[in-house]
Amino acid sequence: MHLFPSAVFTKGGKRVCAHFLHFACAEEFRKSVCGGKCPMCRAELDGVLKVPSLDTDSSNWFEVVDLDQDKKLSQAEVRSVLLAQLPVDIDRFEAEMPTLFARLDIDGDGFLSQQELLRPDGLVTPQPATRNPQPSTLQPEPKTREISSK
Repeated sequence: MHLFPSAVFTKGGKRVCAHFLHFACAEEFRKSVCGGKCPMCRAELDGVLKVPSLDTDSSNWFEVVDLDQDKKLSQAEVRSVLLAQLPVDIDRFEAEMPTLFARLDIDGDGFLSQQELLRPDGLVTPQPATRNPQPSTLQPEPKTREISSK
C-alpha cells in the first residue's frame, strides 16, 4: 500500500473512521453506487481526503492522522498510518512498535504530541513550516480534496 498515496474517508470535512485506503481506490469507491459508506466499518461518508506526506508536510499529516482531533496521537493512530504509508515488515513492526512508541512518548502520557513527534530525535526530522488548516477549513465537499501547502 505504501507505493501509492493513501487516503481517509470524510463526512462534513471530518474523518469518519480509522481506515486508510489507497487514494485512487477510495475515490473510485466513493463514486460507486456503494460509495456512501466505508466498505470496512460502514461509517457514512461524503468525501475522500488524501493523507499528506509525513516527510514533507508533517503538520497536516498530524492533523489528518489525529482521528479524534484531540491534538495527540494514540499508538493505534500511529500504527494504522505507518502500516499504510511505509514499507514495513509487519511482524517486526508489531513487535517493536510498543518500544518505539514509549521512546517517542517523552512525557509518558501514552500519546504523542506534535512536539514529541517532531523532536530532533523523534519520528521525523522537522520540515519548514507549512499552512496548517484549522478544522473550520475542512468543509464538506462531495469531491476529492487534498490538503496542500500554500
